[in-house]
Amino acid sequence: MAGIISMASHWTRIGSPVPLGVDFKGGTQVQVQFNKTPDVNSIREAMTVAGIRDASIQTIKAVDEPTGTDVLISLPEQTNEAVLDTGRQQIVAALQAHYDNPFTVRNVQVVGPTVGKQLESKAVWATLYSMAGCWSTYGSASN
Repeated sequence: MAGIISMASHWTRIGSPVPLGVDFKGGTQVQVQFNKTPDVNSIREAMTVAGIRDASIQTIKAVDEPTGTDVLISLPEQTNEAVLDTGRQQIVAALQAHYDNPFTVRNVQVVGPTVGKQLESKAVWATLYSMAGCWSTYGSASN
């Protein structure tokens, strides 16, 4: 029951039953490996100076590493699928121009909003089916 209430709360606030990432909303994710330990605040500042708004920046590291050198930079959904690769180009240009730490682009994911909507719909149905299965299995066991 708590899960249903939580999903309903998310749905009313953000228009989706769960917080969605680039895979579902569409957008661009660029995984970058730096030569030295990256400073997320400086990367965020480099994005802002380059005119990139709403970038999500998070460090990636292995469990056994004290600090990681990889960063995942995500840009939000674009309504025009033709400009999705522009996000990758903007991120790379911003880092080259405004952040002094050599880097290599390790991975790029570009998901258009059409694909994202299809994935979101399938995920919602899968969640509902699994909840119905749990209810029929465990709900009938209490009788």
